Amino acid sequence: MEPARLIFDLQPYEAELRQALEYDFFGESYETVQEKVTTKDYVAVELPGPAIAVLDIKFTAAGRVLNIVALAGKSMHREVRGWVEVGRRIAKEQDCVELAVAGRKGWGRVLRRLGFEDRSFLTSLRV
Repeated sequence: MEPARLIFDLQPYEAELRQALEYDFFGESYETVQEKVTTKDYVAVELPGPAIAVLDIKFTAAGRVLNIVALAGKSMHREVRGWVEVGRRIAKEQDCVELAVAGRKGWGRVLRRLGFEDRSFLTSLRV
């Protein structure tokens, strides 16, 4: 598998990232994510596919968790095993105990087949 490559300009993936961020519960915009990559609060890696993963590390009682903030690309379903392996490798390199992602409901079925476990449930009610 080809290695992930750090990138700092998200523009080539803007359309896909904007679409992925529509499902971000915490409402981060493309502009906010680009700024956090620029200031190195987040790390962006280009994955096989091509695809992009925007990552950050969360500190929990269980240890460090590599959080996938956004994942986008034109061939995500075809490349899912590859980006999971890259994410697992990065998590291990960063001494993380878990790799976590929140996303659309349908991705849960795909990710459970690759060893992910549901850890929580998130839903919302517009008021």
